[in-house]
Amino acid sequence: MSEDSDDSAEADSHRLRDLIENSSDLIGAVAGGAIGLVGGPAGSIGGAAAGVAITKTIRRVGVEVYDRLLVARQQERVGTVLAVALDDAQARAADGEKIRDDGFFDSGEGHRSDAEELLEGVLLQAANAYQERKLRHLGAILPSLAVRPDIPPADGHWLARLADRLTWRQFVVLAIFADPPEERLSLRDIDQDVSGGMGPTGGLRQEVEELGTFGLLGVTNSNGETGPVGSTYDSASGIWGVPMVRWRLTVQGRLLVDVARLADISTTERESVLNDLLA
Repeated sequence: MSEDSDDSAEADSHRLRDLIENSSDLIGAVAGGAIGLVGGPAGSIGGAAAGVAITKTIRRVGVEVYDRLLVARQQERVGTVLAVALDDAQARAADGEKIRDDGFFDSGEGHRSDAEELLEGVLLQAANAYQERKLRHLGAILPSLAVRPDIPPADGHWLARLADRLTWRQFVVLAIFADPPEERLSLRDIDQDVSGGMGPTGGLRQEVEELGTFGLLGVTNSNGETGPVGSTYDSASGIWGVPMVRWRLTVQGRLLVDVARLADISTTERESVLNDLLA
């Protein structure tokens, strides 16, 4: 590596530390422990434990995107996602997870790496993420994909776009059905049968239906297998025609939950949405 390249990397490390420090209030509000990344010398940000490839990607793309933004709140959101991404990368490395070596981080003549393209997309989405509780989960996407060679880059871009499109409440619904409270769902179904109720109305009903349309939330058939909404007779008219105890994440839904770490959504957040679902 040339002296100019060393100087540039060091300058980017200083800038990354500064922009994360400038985002510390928002980081503390939505990401908790990730705020610990702002300490220490600039060169230590990410560190060897996070993996050279992912650290370089976060440093280079993160500074570039941050410096393009003119609105302070957008910069804070980007800084928050970068802090989360670094924190997650370090945690995965500490757990012994191996960075993929299938070309995900390799750039070529005239084009950037898949990792760089994906991170830029996530950061631009984060800049406009007015539902800021989503930031912690947008920040999880690159570190998750960095250790998942079973997920092709094109699928990673699809997951990132999908995460951007979903609302916070849809994130929470997916988290609920990653580990569904079957007893409460069964009691709800019995009550609905007795009372003739149709479940919640308004936005929540539409958001759940949309999760079915996106292929993230499905239903179980008589063999206990999960399929898309419409794959069973009683789901032909939509997911609300199926007892809630039979709602399940599809393969794609579980993949999004894993990549965006939606299972980390707090019990308090889940309970609030679950109570509305059960109403």
